[in-house]
Amino acid sequence: MLETVSVTVSQLNRYVKSLMDSDYNLRSVFVSGEISNFTNHYRTGHFYMTLKDEKAAVRAVMFKYDNERLGFMPENGMKVIARGHVSVFERDGQYQLYIEDMQPDGAGALSIAFEQLKKKLEAEGLFSQERKRPIPRFPRRVGIITSPTGAAVRDIINVITRRSPSTQIIICPVQVQGASAAGQISDAIKRFNAGHYADVLIVGRGGGSGTGKTAGRGLNGQKSRAGGGKGAGFEGGQTPLARRLPKLPGFRNFNRVEYLPVNVSRLDAKFEAGDVVDGESLKAKGIIKHADALVKVLGDGEITKALTVRVDKVSASAKAKIEAAGGKVEEPC
Repeated sequence: MLETVSVTVSQLNRYVKSLMDSDYNLRSVFVSGEISNFTNHYRTGHFYMTLKDEKAAVRAVMFKYDNERLGFMPENGMKVIARGHVSVFERDGQYQLYIEDMQPDGAGALSIAFEQLKKKLEAEGLFSQERKRPIPRFPRRVGIITSPTGAAVRDIINVITRRSPSTQIIICPVQVQGASAAGQISDAIKRFNAGHYADVLIVGRGGGSGTGKTAGRGLNGQKSRAGGGKGAGFEGGQTPLARRLPKLPGFRNFNRVEYLPVNVSRLDAKFEAGDVVDGESLKAKGIIKHADALVKVLGDGEITKALTVRVDKVSASAKAKIEAAGGKVEEPC
């Protein structure tokens, strides 16, 4: 007779759990179903629920570190698609779905979160007509509650100053995103209301550059890449204007040094024997306009007076005539 071997309930549950955990197909599954028996545990923050369809149901749990990333709050009757793994809860001996991510089946998470927020605020009476206040047609003072560095404040100021230049603008800088944004915005509204500083309040954020999320570069093509785009003078592929216009003949050497020419015949007419010819004396005689101009003496004409010439350049023929008349040339080194 064979001996009967018994196991404890804990051993059985542990063994079944090990089988399910080792099953590759159960490590990551997508399950669609309708939420029922939803519970948001107030102490742990975990979500407990049942996913069901027309014929069956499965228990599910979504731990706090996973559900904090959800963009909506699950509700009974909501159809969802859940991703997670299947395992056994050893204490109860029941298998369940451990949800890691979840999305609404149909409407998007942002749409559902928006509708949930609307219902919550409506239930608090924030949309009731009794809370409405008349808006003055021509407000004299406008309070702006927004970020001082964002594009929204510039857009608001531009519109107000363009449409009503006499309106006084009072800016209260706050953070418009992050954990502290809600508290700062609320405090700013309270300060405006307590001091009656403005006729109307604008709470704004956003704006932007007006060129979209890709800063005007787009997703494809040469403008989306570094160094792309059209170069200066590009005219759609046709011959640019700079190449269509006629060109002046010849070549201009930008390194060429230009000298003011002065002939020896003019020196003979303007100066007396023994004079010194330099920049200052040439300017004093009205031959050149600026004393620091570059001057070159040329050999055209005759010179009969002995002069001392101290200019930048002297031609060989001019030098010979000056020295023949008893003068001398002192060129710079």
